Amino acid sequence: MRSYNIAIFTETQCSLDYEMGTSPLRALKRIGKHNIIPIDHKALYKLHGPSKIIEITKELLRENKVEIVIFGLEGEYEFPIEYFFGLREHYFMVLHVGDDEHYFDKSSRYYSQAFDLVMTQTRLSMGRFEMYGVDSILLPPAFDISGIKNLHYEKTYDVSFIGVIINKIGRKDYLNFLIENNIDIKIFGFGTSGGVVSRNEMCRVSGSSKIGLNFTGLATNNCLDSDITINRRMKQPKVRAHEIALMNTFVLAEYVPGIEEFFDIGEEIDIFHDKNELLEKVKYYLKHDLKREEMADKGFERALRDCDEVVVWEKLLAEIGDKMEMKNNGKVEREDIIYKDPIFKRAFSSFHFSKMWEFMLQGEFGKAVDEFKVFIKYPLLDWGVFLFYVQRYLASIGWLRRMVQKLRGRLRGNNVSKV
Repeated sequence: MRSYNIAIFTETQCSLDYEMGTSPLRALKRIGKHNIIPIDHKALYKLHGPSKIIEITKELLRENKVEIVIFGLEGEYEFPIEYFFGLREHYFMVLHVGDDEHYFDKSSRYYSQAFDLVMTQTRLSMGRFEMYGVDSILLPPAFDISGIKNLHYEKTYDVSFIGVIINKIGRKDYLNFLIENNIDIKIFGFGTSGGVVSRNEMCRVSGSSKIGLNFTGLATNNCLDSDITINRRMKQPKVRAHEIALMNTFVLAEYVPGIEEFFDIGEEIDIFHDKNELLEKVKYYLKHDLKREEMADKGFERALRDCDEVVVWEKLLAEIGDKMEMKNNGKVEREDIIYKDPIFKRAFSSFHFSKMWEFMLQGEFGKAVDEFKVFIKYPLLDWGVFLFYVQRYLASIGWLRRMVQKLRGRLRGNNVSKV
């Protein structure tokens, strides 16, 4: 495989206090063979607004003689679809989607029309894009495992769970059910009594546990699809299962379609479908140390083998290179029509309407006017989406965030729950 000039529009995880274990930018840099051009489009957008961001990023791509563009879609709408559609004439365009269970209906299926390839996290999601005539490949979980092999923790906890509790379907009920049935469980994360922990502490807790729990229910009211209530029936694959396995800890995961592709169920990890099965299997594996530890070892070896980010991304780039060559040789045909339905237009406009108010509150009236010009193209509003982005902006204001956290703390003190 030859070397490439690759531009990656960097992802931002503002809501987290530690870097996620998966990082495409880090993985691409670690390979060392390619020229990687990170473009922090979110920072550029804050600096320049919607009118200049397009010409600035286009110039960066030209200056660096980019061949492959990887764009990480996080459910936001900084760029119009036409921007990416135009870039496709000059570059091989790859859309990297996460949380597609939330973003597919109002965002990613529409943006995918302008890309040559979509990287997504499950075969089922791949199938959805392919039904729209968009090529897709599987993006497995990928981590920097260089320091993991030498980690050793004494198993001092019976069961642990680390993750967000608030507005996540099923999690609180599952955990309270275990507590009510006298299971000794350590719980950390946003909305729990243990609170948010650092990434190092997360690894220590997982590594010190006999059983690590992984839940797959969706968020309810903090994502773009809060009004599409049927989506709450869906399950979402989580990289947390792989993170637990990499701590050489036994994984007990809520079932989600496609998990069989990453682990051998009953040999490397085990699954549950409801709270009674969860309780039954927790009790079983706490009693059967040898069986649990053998499965933890197998899960650990599987995760080490399959989740090395350098190996994963080398394979992905080889596949991308083959597809790019086919495109350059004229062997790929794509429909040139861009479809934009009201569900997309409302979400797109609501994002820019929220940005207009954000810039106004910051006293940046020129950018606010630019946002209004974008909004007026589709003067439609999805109030759920608008409030979603307003909430995210308000949460990013330090003093307001601290005040809300204090208020939540007081409310938790007045309304004590088990979790």
